[in-house]
Amino acid sequence: MKQFILICVCCMVVLLPATAQETATAQAGASAASSPELRKKYFNIGFVNQKLKPKSNYYFDTDQALKSNFGASLTVGRTYFLHKEPIARMIRFGIDATWFDLNYTNYKLQYKYTGSDYGGYYEEDEETYSYHQADIAMQVGPSISINPIDKLNVHAYFRYAPSFSILYADSFFGSYASHFVTGAAIYYNWIGLGMEARFGNANLKEFGGSSEDSGDYYGGDYYGEGSSSSYKLKSKFSGFRVYVTFRF
Repeated sequence: MKQFILICVCCMVVLLPATAQETATAQAGASAASSPELRKKYFNIGFVNQKLKPKSNYYFDTDQALKSNFGASLTVGRTYFLHKEPIARMIRFGIDATWFDLNYTNYKLQYKYTGSDYGGYYEEDEETYSYHQADIAMQVGPSISINPIDKLNVHAYFRYAPSFSILYADSFFGSYASHFVTGAAIYYNWIGLGMEARFGNANLKEFGGSSEDSGDYYGGDYYGEGSSSSYKLKSKFSGFRVYVTFRF
């Protein structure tokens, strides 16, 4: 009898650790299986609504903001998560790095010229002008991802977007532009929808300006006469983008 009891105790000593290890392994496997796959890369295609607010100058003899007629955007990037395990099983912090951000906007401006000639007042018919703007940028900034249930995720972010901006308004303008982007996207598995605000400013310079056209116009003031500089266009940009996002 004593020998039987001794044999049972020895078996329990040997089998219990192995059983505990198998249980822990099974639980870890179940947890990993239930945790959704991290989708770090994103590819966004969007619609752009934007305003350009120039100062009164040679090319835009108006103080009204130019509103976009239509626009489109394309964004490609990746989220670098700062920790492997989610906080409270659902929250992850990261850094978003957008390697390629292309933004195109078409503006329509309706303007009517008025003035006086030899003591008389004249008013021309209203004309519609079309302008084109393209921005090529990169983005970087902090983000937070929340996974409340299953494969549903919410991704919010704030990014700085250094850009090169080109504007065609009867002549070509271009320069460095500082933009900021903030927004959020909600996606299930690999596809979702997002919306973001985009704003910034630029001091656009005319390409290929001649000495006869040199100088700057700001609110009717002209200076730089006789220099070889081109016209400049100080502008502010603001608007939003609605996009479809694909996560990989």
